[in-house]
Amino acid sequence: MASSSIKKEDSIKVALIDWLIERDELNDDAVLINELPIANFSRRVDLAVANGKLHAYEIKSDSDSLARLEGQISTYRLYFDKVTLVCAPKFTEKALSILPNDIEILEIRKNNSGIINTFIKKRRGRTCKISEDRLIFSFVNKKEIVKFIRKNGYTCHPSEMRENLYNLTKNISTEKKRDFTINYLKIKYKLSFKNFINNKNSNSTSSENISLLSNNKIKRNLNKSKKDEELKHIDISAYQKPINTYAINIAKNLSFIGIKSHVPVYIIPRKKIAS
Repeated sequence: MASSSIKKEDSIKVALIDWLIERDELNDDAVLINELPIANFSRRVDLAVANGKLHAYEIKSDSDSLARLEGQISTYRLYFDKVTLVCAPKFTEKALSILPNDIEILEIRKNNSGIINTFIKKRRGRTCKISEDRLIFSFVNKKEIVKFIRKNGYTCHPSEMRENLYNLTKNISTEKKRDFTINYLKIKYKLSFKNFINNKNSNSTSSENISLLSNNKIKRNLNKSKKDEELKHIDISAYQKPINTYAINIAKNLSFIGIKSHVPVYIIPRKKIAS
């Protein structure tokens, strides 16, 4: 995707997030997920909301085309209870004609300054709850599925193939399985969503804020903080200058491996350095 298209998609995405917040669709119990992979990572949903149901949002800016849209929406319908297309006005008519009636369509509207200020609902769409086990559990790692099965009174081994596990879940109510998956997603993405809400611009979301929704970024920051904390406790006193005229100060070099020293750190070469 061209960089201009990415920027346009991001501007639509942040406006959509603010619109959802204003409509109280991202309340305390909801979780917003950015670029959620589905179908064995073959597709990624622009935005997804887990809040009693799984809702996918696909964005098409005026820099995009609808060449892949039918295939995308066809896949999203398998994995989500409701699917919404958010599109530029030039795509509305075609989208209405080629997409199934259960797909909600939101048209992007801009003010006189060219800034997105709202979305107009061109088709309401409807919720069609997914009920097939392989689709319900597609968001969940196998280890958690095994725990769920055992909690419901069935015996299974972690080495079982997924298809075999799904055979064991047939007698568990669909609502219980759906609730389990939705709660799993809420727990998995709760930290990134909370990070986003707490740190985004207060009045309106900016494109830079989208990265706050990344679980991987949070993990990297946590790992960095942990590493920095560990480095604070490294005792460098043992490496301070010995009584040797050939000792070399390597304090500056240590910074290349992430160790900061405010005092000299010396080593003694094996051989005498020529003067």
